[in-house]
Amino acid sequence: MDKKKRYIAFHVASRLNKQIRTDIISSPNVNAKQQRIDKQNEEHAV
Repeated sequence: MDKKKRYIAFHVASRLNKQIRTDIISSPNVNAKQQRIDKQNEEHAV
């Protein structure tokens, strides 16, 4: 694999990653689920 192809593959992958991350962050459903998990973890910690 030459450098240009590797660079393009890396670039596309990082863009996809960023897109997935923003989708997850902007999804209220996932946020609510995460907050529930955090709350459970706090309760277990106490």
